[in-house]
Amino acid sequence: MKTRQGFVSNSSTSSFCIYGTAIEKDATALLKLLRENAPDMFKSIQKVLLKQCDQYKDDYPPESIEEMKKWIRDIDNVDCELDEVDDYEVIYEIEKALKKSGSNLGFEIPSEFDEVFIGREWSSVGDNETGLQFKDKIEEDIKKFFGKQKCATHQEAYQS
Repeated sequence: MKTRQGFVSNSSTSSFCIYGTAIEKDATALLKLLRENAPDMFKSIQKVLLKQCDQYKDDYPPESIEEMKKWIRDIDNVDCELDEVDDYEVIYEIEKALKKSGSNLGFEIPSEFDEVFIGREWSSVGDNETGLQFKDKIEEDIKKFFGKQKCATHQEAYQS
């Protein structure tokens, strides 16, 4: 029998039960938290995103590409138009950087929610790990990358 590891989903519905936090699903807000709490990770993500902009040269006019690059270089610049910036792509790069750093944090991004859920599934508690150790490690990782955030159990089911 095969056991699925990771967030549960199928073609019509998805659900999850994690311990972690819910943060606004906004690329700018997430990058600002990383910049404050994990500046080296922020800089590496910034470099990746700048390189990716050039991949869009056939899809967007040069002005839009430059606007995206301007936003990536200076996320505090509120004058930038961000219609071309895909929050999901930025969040995906953040998740990849977290995995590369050795963190076990995972992301769940329901499209109809205004939040991204960051944490670990309860099913990932280790055999030699207490519930308190599990929670403490998640809270430590979240604080390391996103600052002090309220952590709790989050469970949702939604149409995918």
